[in-house]
Amino acid sequence: MQTTTRARTPHPPTRNSRRSRGSGRVTRRIRHGVSLLCVSAAVTALAACGGGSSDIPATESSVSEIPTKFADVSIAEPARSVARSCLAPSAPDAGAPDAARIAVTDISLLDPLCALGEQTKVVAVTAERSALPYYLGPTVTNLPALGSAPDPARARDTHPDVVLTTDPASAAARAFGTAKVVTIDPKADWRTRFLAVSAALGRAQTGTARLSDVDDYARAVGAGVDARHTQVSLVRVLDSSTVLPGVDSFAGQILTLMGADRPKPQRGAQVTLTDDNFDDADGDIIYVSYPAGETSQSRAEALLKSDRWLSLGAVGWKREFISDDYVWYEGQGVIAARWVVADLQRTINGATS
Repeated sequence: MQTTTRARTPHPPTRNSRRSRGSGRVTRRIRHGVSLLCVSAAVTALAACGGGSSDIPATESSVSEIPTKFADVSIAEPARSVARSCLAPSAPDAGAPDAARIAVTDISLLDPLCALGEQTKVVAVTAERSALPYYLGPTVTNLPALGSAPDPARARDTHPDVVLTTDPASAAARAFGTAKVVTIDPKADWRTRFLAVSAALGRAQTGTARLSDVDDYARAVGAGVDARHTQVSLVRVLDSSTVLPGVDSFAGQILTLMGADRPKPQRGAQVTLTDDNFDDADGDIIYVSYPAGETSQSRAEALLKSDRWLSLGAVGWKREFISDDYVWYEGQGVIAARWVVADLQRTINGATS
C-alpha cells in the first residue's frame, strides 16, 4: 500500500492537510510480540480484587519523565503498572477439587489463571521466560519457565496436580508424564477458554462471576465516557499489510461491550487498508497499533508521517493514539480486557498534545 499518494483535501476548519511530525522513537524492549515502553516509573495500576465493576484502575503520579509518544503520536498507555494486574485468589466451588500445583504449556492460558488469582500455584510453564506476558505482572513473569522444549525429568520433578494445555499431544504436555492433563480448545473464543480454565480448576462459579464483572466494568466505563457517541477507528499495522480490525477482533469486542460506535466500514469483519479505501481509517478518534518488530514499527512510522494519513479528520483534530498491540489484540483474556477498557477510559475523550 502506498501511503504518500494524493492527499485528501481537508474539510475546514476540522482538517489539517499537513502537520509536521517529530522523528523521535520511543525506546522499547520486546517481550513475546509486545512493544513494552522502557519506563522507570508507573502511572497506572489495575486494582487486584475479587472482581466487581467498581474496581477501576487507579492513576498514580509519576516522579520520572516517561516517553509518551511514537512518531509524534501520543501513546494511550505511557506506562503501565502491572504489579497488581492479577485479581485476588479465588476459592473452589463447593465440593470441587482444588489443584495445588499447576503446569501450563500454552502462555495464552496465563491470563485466565491471573484473572482467577491462581497464578501463584503454577509450578511450571513450558515457554521461554521472555515469552511470559508482561502485562500480567511479576507474579506471572517470574513463574518457573522451563523453556519451549522442557527436559522431561525436570518437568516431572515439578509434580503438578494438573497440566493445562491446548495440545495434549505436544512434547511439552507429554513431558509431565502421568499428571492429569486438561485440554482447553485453542480455537474457542477467549470467553469460552476462560470459563473452561475456571471449570478445570473447580472454579466455574468464580469464572462466571469474574467474566460478568469485566462486562459490567466495560459497560460502566463506556457509559461514563459516552462511548456510544464516539466513532472509534482501529488501525493495525502488520509486517506486510495494514488492516482495519472489525468487531470480531479482541479490541473490537471490548468496544462493543462499552457501547462504542464504529465507523461504518469497520462494523463487520476485518478489512485490509488500501489506497482505494484509505478514508475508511478515519473516525472521531483513531487507535493505531503494531506488533513488536522492526518491520511493523517502521511501516507504522511511515504511515503516521504520510500526507494521506495527515489529511484524515481525526488526525487533524489530533485525535489519534498508539495502543499496545499485544494487549489490544493478542492478550485475549479478562485481564487484557480490563487494560483495554482502562486505556479507552483514559483517552477516548482526549486529544494528543
